[in-house]
Amino acid sequence: LNATAAYIQSLDAVNFRGGILAKNYASFNAAVTAAIANANTLIVTSNVVLQATSTVPATVHLVFTSNGRVTLQTGTNLRVQGPLTAPPSTRIFIGSGTANGFNNVPEAYPEWWGAARDGATDDTLAFESAMVACANTTTIKLLSGSYIANVVNYSVSNSTIRLSGQGESSVIMLPNTNIFGASLIVVAGTNIIASFDHITFDQQRVIQLSDSNNQGIIFQAKGTTTNASGLIVESCTFRNGCQSDISVASGDSVSNTTTFVQIRGNRFLGGSEGTTSTHDPRAINIMTPCDYIIEGNYFDLLRDRTAYGRAGIVCFDGWGVIANTAPNFTPKGVIVGNYLKRMGRSQTASTLGCIDAYNFGVDLLIDGSVILDCYGRGIQTKAD
Repeated sequence: LNATAAYIQSLDAVNFRGGILAKNYASFNAAVTAAIANANTLIVTSNVVLQATSTVPATVHLVFTSNGRVTLQTGTNLRVQGPLTAPPSTRIFIGSGTANGFNNVPEAYPEWWGAARDGATDDTLAFESAMVACANTTTIKLLSGSYIANVVNYSVSNSTIRLSGQGESSVIMLPNTNIFGASLIVVAGTNIIASFDHITFDQQRVIQLSDSNNQGIIFQAKGTTTNASGLIVESCTFRNGCQSDISVASGDSVSNTTTFVQIRGNRFLGGSEGTTSTHDPRAINIMTPCDYIIEGNYFDLLRDRTAYGRAGIVCFDGWGVIANTAPNFTPKGVIVGNYLKRMGRSQTASTLGCIDAYNFGVDLLIDGSVILDCYGRGIQTKAD
């Protein structure tokens, strides 16, 4: 892709493989019509305007140079069904209209919608636009750098969405250390499967604070009796967390639903250690009926042993919902092969351990984990 983009950037005002130059037409719509007639490549080398909703069919290859972009006027939608080639770090969509489809685009980038990735500019809207555009079709790839996010909301029901980074160098972070009541990403809706891998999530919590709302990933999507909602988090790093790094909470009114959670091979490092019984931070927080597997993760949360420390894995499965409203769904939990170090809290009003499972009617397996230097309880279960 990079080689292709470099080649495209070298183009002058000549046709690419006999393609259509969008700038030679009165509007982007007219250029699309010409490209369709010639079953050809459509090249965008400058700013062009989408004046009305249009579809680029599978027979047309849409190509952007480093200066090419489409202004999506208010109320318009650009549906891209064919291949799309563009430099990963260049903005190609501007305006308040939408772009989606991407049936033949395996990867897209938040930068296409304006993400700055500079650790200072708010990239929230760019992420939201990219996620809606790429639902069900395209992986959103994160480049190396720091993306600023302040409650990225995704709620496209009956969809799948995947964000994939470069590992330690692809960071999604809150704007600063003084923000309260914020989260990085919130997934809500019905029948959504969300996947995150090789991304670093940073809430910038490096001191003890009494707030209890800031979180990393919040998954609130509900399943149905026929279709599941699911959260998959693999090979990510969570650092400097506040109330929780990953929170699964579809709501206490969930009835006869199916939700699954897979949290594998992640690292949870540092974070707020709390100050009072009302602020009881934890790395993983599951508070809804679901099947879950938490496997092969590394936790090292405390800098100092404190009665108001940070808990590891906390599972309050449904608060009795299963017994009352979901008799046809008996979830199962698996917590295996995790390494948990320096965590837990012994404060009497809110005692939480390294692994804390208040399960209601749940079959739970805890096996093969290492617990070192915990404060308070190591493993605590209260199963009905």
